[in-house]
Amino acid sequence: MTVAADLASVDLLLPSPFTAGDRSAAAAILEQLVYTATEEPGIRRVLLTENGGQVLTVGEIRADKPLAREDVLGYSGRGPVGTDKGITWAGNDAIPHVVAQLASVMVDGTTVRLTFRGSSGGSVVDLPSFSVSLEENDDTKPVGGKTAAALNGGKYALQVAFQWNGGGSSGGVAGTTIYDQTPLRAIIGANPYSFIELDDARPWRAYMPDKTQLVVEIGGDPQATSDRIAVSAPKPGDRVAGQPQVAYDVRLAGSARVFEANVSWRVRDASGKVVATSHFLATLGSSALWGTFDKGFSIPASVHGGVTLEVYEVSPKDGSDQGLVAIPLTVP
Repeated sequence: MTVAADLASVDLLLPSPFTAGDRSAAAAILEQLVYTATEEPGIRRVLLTENGGQVLTVGEIRADKPLAREDVLGYSGRGPVGTDKGITWAGNDAIPHVVAQLASVMVDGTTVRLTFRGSSGGSVVDLPSFSVSLEENDDTKPVGGKTAAALNGGKYALQVAFQWNGGGSSGGVAGTTIYDQTPLRAIIGANPYSFIELDDARPWRAYMPDKTQLVVEIGGDPQATSDRIAVSAPKPGDRVAGQPQVAYDVRLAGSARVFEANVSWRVRDASGKVVATSHFLATLGSSALWGTFDKGFSIPASVHGGVTLEVYEVSPKDGSDQGLVAIPLTVP
């Protein structure tokens, strides 16, 4: 192994080539190799070769260029990185001494969901103005920058900053909570700042169920997540509940950041034919924050077997599909 800046070059001595039953299995092997090789602090990319510098082949995948973790996650793109690509929101800054703290953390497979709530004097109140942005983090330093921490920091940090409307200290108790679950490494801070240290720059989004709550979601199933659509239900591979030859409604839930909140969907049968299509409105559109949706769609009684649900935005410029996610389902 050799290192130049943030790039590691690793030559694997393999008695036989990596084999994989299909492309998804090969992708999983490559993802593990890249994550392991970039675990070293300061390393963000790796060039993998085999047996004296030959291009590494995993199943049908050729690793013929340097790879970062974000290149092997399976998403259509990485999360927006940089303050200029973050989210800022004007909340209610008229209420003094609002404690805007992290209320809950949920880690579910590929998704991390963080919920922040506002309170003042023991009462639930509107959140003040805030900003959310993803930045590169110095993972050569321990979590939270504390020399006593046993865990190195994440390669990225999601920063959530609330406006403090009061004199002196915010009253927040600073602390570090270690999770060490990909992608969530640790959470540092308290009202009015939180730093969420992450293993990679997978897609993220933020929405407000109401004026007193901010939800920040990181990740999601790669098949159901794009730069503007994130579907939480149904999940890829779900079997639709119901009976053969009966039309049924399927719950469609998630979040979107699309023009005028207009979310489109269609269902294709196993041959690729469109058998159902429509659209609906998310709770918010044309905004820095994402809107949410919890609707339903119907699959005709004549359709069964494998189908694909496609959720997307129709471009206001040329009518093309934007941010499309394709979710495979099975109908009885």
